[in-house]
Amino acid sequence: MQAEDILLPFTEEIEYLEELLEQLEEADSIEERLEILDQQSRVQEYLVESGPVNTFLHGLSPECSYAIKSIIVIGQASIVFRIPENYPEQFEALRELLQEVLSIDKHYGFLGGIIGYHLQVLRFLAERNGTDLHEEEQYLPPPTFDITKDSLERRHAILEGIEGLTCIAEIYVIGGAGDRLGLVDSKTGESLPAACLPFCGKSLLEGLVRDLQAREFLYFKLFQRRLHTPLVFMTSNEKHNHKRIREICKKAKWFGRSEDEIMFITQESVPVLTEEGNWVLEETLKLKTKPGGHGVIWKLLEDSKAYDWLKQRGCKKAIVRQVNNPIAGTDHMLCSFPGLGIRYNKKFGFASCSRLVGTAEGSLVLRKRVVENSRRYCLSNIEYTDYVQKGIEDTPSEEGGKYSKFPTNVNLLFVDLDTVSSLTHDVPLPGLLINMKTDVEWIDAKGDRQKNKAGRLESTMQSISDYIVDRIPLSKNSNKKNELCSYLTMNAREKTISATKNSYRKNGGIEETPEGAYRDLQRNHQELLSDYCGVSFLDHSGEYPVHLFFHPALGPLWSIIQQKFRGGSIYPHSVIDLEITELDCENLELDGQLHIQAQNLLGADGVYGKSLGRSYLKNVNIRNQGINRKVKHCFWKKEIETTESCSILLEGNSEFHAENVVIEGNQVFRVKDGEKMILESSENGFTIHTEKLLKPSWNWNYSVNENLEIILSK
Repeated sequence: MQAEDILLPFTEEIEYLEELLEQLEEADSIEERLEILDQQSRVQEYLVESGPVNTFLHGLSPECSYAIKSIIVIGQASIVFRIPENYPEQFEALRELLQEVLSIDKHYGFLGGIIGYHLQVLRFLAERNGTDLHEEEQYLPPPTFDITKDSLERRHAILEGIEGLTCIAEIYVIGGAGDRLGLVDSKTGESLPAACLPFCGKSLLEGLVRDLQAREFLYFKLFQRRLHTPLVFMTSNEKHNHKRIREICKKAKWFGRSEDEIMFITQESVPVLTEEGNWVLEETLKLKTKPGGHGVIWKLLEDSKAYDWLKQRGCKKAIVRQVNNPIAGTDHMLCSFPGLGIRYNKKFGFASCSRLVGTAEGSLVLRKRVVENSRRYCLSNIEYTDYVQKGIEDTPSEEGGKYSKFPTNVNLLFVDLDTVSSLTHDVPLPGLLINMKTDVEWIDAKGDRQKNKAGRLESTMQSISDYIVDRIPLSKNSNKKNELCSYLTMNAREKTISATKNSYRKNGGIEETPEGAYRDLQRNHQELLSDYCGVSFLDHSGEYPVHLFFHPALGPLWSIIQQKFRGGSIYPHSVIDLEITELDCENLELDGQLHIQAQNLLGADGVYGKSLGRSYLKNVNIRNQGINRKVKHCFWKKEIETTESCSILLEGNSEFHAENVVIEGNQVFRVKDGEKMILESSENGFTIHTEKLLKPSWNWNYSVNENLEIILSK
């Protein structure tokens, strides 16, 4: 049957493959499983005619033969192994394909390999119009810890989160393809993965690490001890993601830490299938594959011994963060969220916020089931594509409102490592699903190009929470928020989620684009300057009274930044760029652009310490033409053309001091390592005086008062 495989309707095909898998699972050896496949009429009929595949099978190991015959038995051989006449180096191409097929068969061994993967996809396709309602199961709004406003509990959580850095790892999900962003390398024209998106002058990956460095530096300032949080990066081979991630790390000198403090795990790419259940080929003997979703992370951590690696480094908990949400590190979020998990010894946690009705965001719910004499609860994420199946209505919590009664899934998680490690054995891939939303071109059995909706088997990392269940007796009244072993925090939406999933298209809306994330970031920064720092915006009109960029280690808590940047006024179209931590700025008046760059921003050679660049500005008036208003800028990339600027460049351990002065026009103040530059007012504006700096003339000391507030003193 070399021409076309004849497939049964979904229901019959599913029954056939289920019976076949049962037989294969009972077999004691690979030879017995091969014998079962050889007895299948599909395999026999396909191999009756001599051909390249038949020839290729001779001399293969049992494992290789089994993988090839698995493709045949699921009815996909005429597509996957279609070889045009006179195709060059066909056996070399078959060998490359075999390696990919073997990897898939091994990766999905717990499902039944290639056959199990295909069967699971068919099941989902058959159920797409079905429902999954359980009368005994309820979906309730979950109990939450509100961290939107300052409170004693939030301050306690913040301190717990900072001090708990000694036992927390960070796991970054950075293997996404980012197809909808359309990223390309300007030099080579190659497609780039999402982690390489240049947001505010840094890749999204660098942004995640800068947020972490801010908390590590804060820990150092509070406790005078250095630490480096162990990092795990889940990459993929899509668009050379793994290679490019390593290049970013090398260029950044491993973010001031040793290479062995970062562990890489690589997620598998999995076959793409059409709505009809056919495997998709990009070209002859070349499968189209995509990363199989971030739910594989728990299995990869187990397979790579990453759990052991983290425990050896003293890590009991971890934060899991996805790369496409650059604002999740705003203010206290990454301190208070894990801090609550540590304080109440939780096994799993979701960071969350209000969910806008009608958005492509999952909902977080409290699942409730009554079984025997107990209520069983777990926090769970329901994907927006499953609302109909689960009987969830995407409606506002109150008439005329815009927010759902269920909070949104942000994909920012807190996990107890022992808990998720023990669950991995029973639930290797939680939250399996298939989403047929993308049109793809594929080559059919006749070699013709077709275009259909297609997708692949995916899993979601947050679905591991479905298996973290609390059992509470019916007779017991409980405070679910504190008694559940999972928890959920609610923060302001604009400080919690703004995704960079799609490229901006005119008239297509700004949500979930880099432009939208930048807008939300700058709105936050405007709130920081006006409500916390007491800055006035003069003659303000338009979206951005100021474009503010700063390294998160300036805080990261806004309550810290407000003690370093106090008062003043800013004119429209001004730009402030602060790559500095030791800043004392009071009553700054700015009309134009100010850039401060400390070479030793966190310490010498990336090691947290006191050998820093420092800048003191008091009653300073800066006036320059700033950005070139005649050209279009890409602010979200931080690609800004400047006409004039005031730049303060601090090399090594150096200081800049300016008080009661006016600085006009284009000015560059470069302060050498071991020097202090002082600007003094004069009739012509200012004079410059430089002196040797044997030791820092001032330093910010951090302490905690009786109200659990972090207070700075010089």
